[in-house]
Amino acid sequence: MCSAHLSGKGVGPYASGAARTVSRVGFRDIADGLRRAIEAGEIGADRSLPSESELMDRHGVARMTVRRALSLLEDEGLIEVVPGRGRFVRAGDGVPDAVRVEKKYEQVVDEVRRLLASGEVPAGGRVGTAGEVADQFGVSPGTATRALVLLAAEGLVTPVHGQAWFAGDLGAEANRTAAVAGRLRAAIAQGRFPVGRRLPGELTLAEEHGVARVTVRRALAVLEAEGLIENRPGRGRHVLAATVSDE
Repeated sequence: MCSAHLSGKGVGPYASGAARTVSRVGFRDIADGLRRAIEAGEIGADRSLPSESELMDRHGVARMTVRRALSLLEDEGLIEVVPGRGRFVRAGDGVPDAVRVEKKYEQVVDEVRRLLASGEVPAGGRVGTAGEVADQFGVSPGTATRALVLLAAEGLVTPVHGQAWFAGDLGAEANRTAAVAGRLRAAIAQGRFPVGRRLPGELTLAEEHGVARVTVRRALAVLEAEGLIENRPGRGRHVLAATVSDE
């Protein structure tokens, strides 16, 4: 009888939806499963390997068995321990992916700085959500967020309503933008602006809310990012949702 039987899609216990039946799992079986997951790209940059406790529970083995499996992968040069962070896949150049993530985060900072300095994103302009920045530069949302937080500390960007980031240090303007976005969001939820309804123009909204037109423009950009409204060229901004869920 074989020491372990793994069934399902992909690479055994690390594939989504995989079924698993384990019997007398040895350290080599655990190492093989991790190796396949790494080769398939299921464990790579931005993700540490499962902890020793997780592997113990997953395979029903003692900690020593798990450690022998991890030591085997370390000896093979496939993974490396990053002090205080866990075990990560070693990059092809001998640098662990955990360190490579740091470089990606710095690259995003440099790229956004360049966009701001070149005027491609003007002062007060919408930089995007962390997810949008992540997609733009091919990194994880967490890496993008770290970059944006650093840029905010330098006064280069400001978060509005905890979702979209805008160029420049908006100060109290960020709070005003969030407040206007909140009022418009509530008006949509309450049916004041039903589905398909065209919103009042920026100038009208600015006068109604007692703020600058640019503040209204940022607030509308937040609602567009949330999918509540859309800007139809030549026709203004229209409502896409009748209610807003807090779920």
